[in-house]
Amino acid sequence: MMDRGMEVRRVLPEELTEVFLSGFRHRQIIREIWVREGDGYVLSPTDLIREWSDEKRRWIPLWLREQAEAGGAVFAAFSDGLPVGFASLDGCLSEGEIRYANLTMLFVDDRVQRLGIGSRLFRAVCVRASEMGADRLFISAVPSRETVAFYFKMGCRDAQIVPPGFVDTEEDRFMELVLPGFKRER
Repeated sequence: MMDRGMEVRRVLPEELTEVFLSGFRHRQIIREIWVREGDGYVLSPTDLIREWSDEKRRWIPLWLREQAEAGGAVFAAFSDGLPVGFASLDGCLSEGEIRYANLTMLFVDDRVQRLGIGSRLFRAVCVRASEMGADRLFISAVPSRETVAFYFKMGCRDAQIVPPGFVDTEEDRFMELVLPGFKRER
């Protein structure tokens, strides 16, 4: 599924149709999650499986299209013309002294994980968030050990501020990346 000519680019709203992710595979087996305890987090065993249905594969692109049309941005990695990863920002910046952009989704197809695609998508989103005028990127992430480790590897930390309206679920791990000085990928 992976070719040497993989490209990461911004996706136009009209590309985000119901069939955009029809061949995309997402099945996450979660054995450990970070759970809030006091002022910190502890790693706790669990047995969860998150898997997309065909209905969800049709719904996500339409939701991403709404974000793109409202001033946000969607980036995707393509291999052989098919999306193998994507990331999105909504079009809103938080109010206040520190302006946050909201990373709403970042997924890489199961068949091509650990090849640097997620890192490339994350960097593209960070550059766009900075161009939008954001000081920081906010992430409300599934608290699985692997997901949190990815964001920490990208330079994120636990969020200092939780912008209203940017939280997916209260069980998520809230993280942020300080954007000033962010280096654009060459």
